[in-house]
Amino acid sequence: DIDESEVFKLQLMALRSWMHNDLKKANDLLAESVSLEDKLIYSYGPPSITKPTKELYAEFLLSQGRYEEAVQTYKGALKKGPKRLVPLKGIKKTALLLKDDALVKEVDLELNSI
Repeated sequence: DIDESEVFKLQLMALRSWMHNDLKKANDLLAESVSLEDKLIYSYGPPSITKPTKELYAEFLLSQGRYEEAVQTYKGALKKGPKRLVPLKGIKKTALLLKDDALVKEVDLELNSI
C-alpha cells in the first residue's frame, strides 16, 4: 500500500535525521509519520509496519528529555496495541525518570496482568 510505504519512508528519513543530530527534522518527520499511520485502516491481521511510529516517536521524545510527551505518545501507542510490552516498558522507564511512583505502580500492575 502506498500510504504504508510513505510511513516507512518517513520513519527512515527521521532515523537518518536523528542519527545526524538534526533533531528538529527528526521530530517533524516522526510527527508526520504518526499522523499518516493513524489514518491507515487495517482490515485483517496485524499491521505490516514493523515498528509502530508512535513507539519510535516516543523513544525519540524520551531521548530528548521530553518525558511528558513521551508518556502521552506511548499511551497513544497502547490505544492501537493494548498490552504491548514496548510502550508499557517505555512508560515505566519514563515514569521512573519523572519519579512518578503512581504511574510506575499503575504500569507494574498492567505488566503483571499480562
